[in-house]
Amino acid sequence: MSDNQPGSVPASGSSTPSAVLPDAMPSFGVVGVLKTSFSVYSSRFIIITFVVLIANSLTYLAEYFNPDQSLAGGGVASFSAFLISIIASFVAFSLSTAFVVQISFDAKMGRRTSSGVVLKKVFAQFLPLILMSVVASIVISVGFLALILPGLYLLGMLAVYVPAIVVERKGYGAFKRSAELTKGYRWPVIGAIVILYLMVVIVAAMVVGLITGLVDVVGIVPIFILAALIEAVPTAILAVATAMMYARLLEIKEGVAVDDIAKVFA
Repeated sequence: MSDNQPGSVPASGSSTPSAVLPDAMPSFGVVGVLKTSFSVYSSRFIIITFVVLIANSLTYLAEYFNPDQSLAGGGVASFSAFLISIIASFVAFSLSTAFVVQISFDAKMGRRTSSGVVLKKVFAQFLPLILMSVVASIVISVGFLALILPGLYLLGMLAVYVPAIVVERKGYGAFKRSAELTKGYRWPVIGAIVILYLMVVIVAAMVVGLITGLVDVVGIVPIFILAALIEAVPTAILAVATAMMYARLLEIKEGVAVDDIAKVFA
């Protein structure tokens, strides 16, 4: 008769199947992602900074057409120019972010892709990129207006929708793809973004101080150019970090090595 009848306790020394513990989730590695971001940025510093500088210049142009002054003076043409510049700056920012994401991802994969090829990839996804960027901006802003935590959570969830569009060509499914990749890692992703945003805020504060102190000396146009150049660096790093977070999440979630990623999305 078997020693282990139903309901009986296994005899001492008998072997029983051991419980299989689930593997621990791999670490996201915030510090590693940030280090990689700075490394990749330095490798393509000139072209990345130049593209972001152009986008920043359009943003400062929008600020130049002050809506309060336009309305107070009854200048419909000036106010129209302001609205156009706002739209242009948003489009330029979205396109420049996508450009930096793609060229940074290629650099991470060991590919030195030409600017022309990157631009072609970005403009091929123009419509979904702009529309999804508008929706993301609205959704995240509403989240921050409601309470800080929902805004942060949405920021983490949608953190890699841009690479999902330009690298994987997910189009209008980019939000779903971003949510899948960031699931389980949203707070580390948020941590990396917050660190970089703090850097942007600090640099922006320095720029404001610079503008205040020098605008009467050298004039408004040189100050706009200088401020756009200074802010281009942290803004570029944010975009580069987006690509690096995306690459890291691909490695973690799908077990895809760097070389294999390069083959899949060539």
